[in-house]
Amino acid sequence: MADSPNPKDLINGLGAIAEMTLVFYRACLGAKATEQEALKLTQAYIAALTYGNPNRKKGDKDNEK
Repeated sequence: MADSPNPKDLINGLGAIAEMTLVFYRACLGAKATEQEALKLTQAYIAALTYGNPNRKKGDKDNEK
C-alpha cells in the first residue's frame, strides 16, 4: 500500500485540535466572557478549523488577508 494514512497521525492531530480548543475556551473565560458566550465562540472556532472559509476561491489574493 502506497501512502496509506497512519491512524496515529489522525489521533495526534485530533489531540492537538482538542488542546488548542481548550486553550481558546479558557482564554474566552479569561477575557470575562460568560460560559455561554465562551461555548458559542469555541463552537465557531471549531467550525473555522474544520471548514475554513467556504467563500474563498483558490488563488484569490483578496481573501488571504
